[in-house]
Amino acid sequence: MFSYILRRLGGVIPTLFAVVLISFLMVHMTPGDPFATERALPPEVLKQLHHQYHLDLPLWQQFLYYLDDLIHGNLGYSLKYQGQSINHLVFPTGSQGGFWVSVQLGTFSIIIAGIGGIILDIFSALTKDTLADFIDHVISVFCMLVISTPIVVTAPLSVLVFAVFLHWFPAGGWGTLSDLVLPVIILSLPYIAVITQIARSSLIEIMGSPFIRTAKAKGLSMPRLVWRHALKPAMMPVVSLLGPTVAGILTGSVVIERVFTIPGIGIQMVQGATNRDYNLVLALVIIYSLLVIVFNLLVDIIYAFLDPKIRY
Repeated sequence: MFSYILRRLGGVIPTLFAVVLISFLMVHMTPGDPFATERALPPEVLKQLHHQYHLDLPLWQQFLYYLDDLIHGNLGYSLKYQGQSINHLVFPTGSQGGFWVSVQLGTFSIIIAGIGGIILDIFSALTKDTLADFIDHVISVFCMLVISTPIVVTAPLSVLVFAVFLHWFPAGGWGTLSDLVLPVIILSLPYIAVITQIARSSLIEIMGSPFIRTAKAKGLSMPRLVWRHALKPAMMPVVSLLGPTVAGILTGSVVIERVFTIPGIGIQMVQGATNRDYNLVLALVIIYSLLVIVFNLLVDIIYAFLDPKIRY
């Protein structure tokens, strides 16, 4: 098991380096000058700014400077808010904005997606081919509808219905429990549906296995049968889905934070791209990528614990 973890860890650094290199090249190959404004700057000032941010050096030297700062935990300085450290912009003190807000939003969404998906999965799988078969059909239709509707549609629509017309929840903002409800539900809904569909198929297959029939013959009640014997092997595909789920929730939060005016790194990404703040955009891409890599690594390790065959 230890050697398996080492092999997985060995792939993290090359992957992260490739992400940093490709992101750096793409950002710096973007046309235009990051200091271009409606009012043209004097050539001397523009030259000084380029020198200050190493933009007057060849691209490979700029990358080495950036890589050195990154190794020492320095994400650089904002091109838009000159003098402002990106570390301070992304990780503000007090945990009231930036990365910490996105972490809270993502954590709640992952928890809701996991719990909701498992509950719907059990209801759907256990009502299939029974007198309550209509529940399985309702859940399946609901899942297909949610999966086929993108967040860019459901988010503004939920604001219109539940905030503007019904006045049940705030239309935006951050800080109270009511502010969490709509963004968390909208962000987690597609993944509730995906988890339900995948786990449903797995649970139906497991329920038809010989060891389940043996457990039934011994007189085990259905709740105990599902909880102690069927649910764990049925969750294997769901565990492997956790990495892409976290990635989807992280990228989906960009839309959610924009629609609900949540001060997370999603809205910072949009503002950074609009303001041509290349250093901020590059830092956020690297943070997103690092989170996805780490979560995929954790999923691989958890999967290896659940299924010993994976270790070999």
